[in-house]
Amino acid sequence: MEGGELFDRIMECQSFSEEMGRSVMEQVLSAVLYLHKHGFIHRDLKPENIIFETKDPKSKIKVIDFGTSCQYEQGSKLKKKLGTPYYIAPEVLKRYYDEKCDVWSCGVIMYI
Repeated sequence: MEGGELFDRIMECQSFSEEMGRSVMEQVLSAVLYLHKHGFIHRDLKPENIIFETKDPKSKIKVIDFGTSCQYEQGSKLKKKLGTPYYIAPEVLKRYYDEKCDVWSCGVIMYI
């Protein structure tokens, strides 16, 4: 994975084009959908946990660092407060959340 972290790429570019942002977020959301369909929550999605395969601007990405991820059952609520402060959903702070906490983190990543 010689392309580095999304965070570093954002800092290098200073500004992502709409096309670059769309491509990255489409891949991130696809990965999150895959995880959720298979009963897993990442719980620490952030630009530092998204890496590029190559340095090419159109490189594919990979979601990494599953240290805080867990399996869950649809309809259940989790209570552990985990994640990186700038990216966690308000429900995580209230200790009553589900897989949608990953979607909140995706929104913050897209905003950045």
